[in-house]
Amino acid sequence: MSQTVADASVAKASCEAVANAIDFVLMKLSEYFLKPNALSVGELRARISAKSDAQVRQWRDGYQNRRPSPAYAVAIEQATGGQVTRKDLYPSEWGAIWPELIKSKKEAA
Repeated sequence: MSQTVADASVAKASCEAVANAIDFVLMKLSEYFLKPNALSVGELRARISAKSDAQVRQWRDGYQNRRPSPAYAVAIEQATGGQVTRKDLYPSEWGAIWPELIKSKKEAA
């Protein structure tokens, strides 16, 4: 196998992993909004100080694979009372973004 083909295979696998993570994130946010006692898009936007309702809807609906920034992920976790966590929003990267969560997880064990 040539190096170019191998590189292409690795790139494809990496893209698929990102797409799967984004699908998981979007499903989690969209599931939250279906709950009977969930905040509305507008209420969540106000609590996390997002720019607009449209921005929150884009995260919810996966418009162009958008997802909240790490700062918004923390705000969403707080605003939803932990129903949507930053680990949910960044399933494969949360440990690198928030290393303090790894430490607290080990301390709890």
